Amino acid sequence: MHNFFRSTPSTQAYKAIELRHLRSAVAAADCGSFRGAAELVRSQQSSLSRRIAELEHHLGIALFERHSGGVRPTRAGCNVLRLARTILEEFDALIAIARSADNSESGRLSVGFCPLLSPGSLQRCGFRRSRPGVPI
Repeated sequence: MHNFFRSTPSTQAYKAIELRHLRSAVAAADCGSFRGAAELVRSQQSSLSRRIAELEHHLGIALFERHSGGVRPTRAGCNVLRLARTILEEFDALIAIARSADNSESGRLSVGFCPLLSPGSLQRCGFRRSRPGVPI
């Protein structure tokens, strides 16, 4: 392996690591190869390989053992990949929540009591069906 894997992460790593680096590494772990991962994320194999090498450089560790049959996460790589999955899942959830709030599909609706406008009448008019994420 190269000597740069033995270095500690620099403050530059905090600025340089992007979600695409994490997505590439997680895809490689899932597929067991850079070729399969590149197809999965719709990228060129050389670009995906370069992103993973950049991530390894910024972190100062090897994430994968490379062999003729593909790649396998190192022990340190397993720990990093587990956290990368969590970060990606949380980020995807953030985007989903933002989109649903923008489409008025989530949030809270408060309506003052009016005998003509009760929760039952809101259900009958289809509000609850059209906005299942908004509690009444």
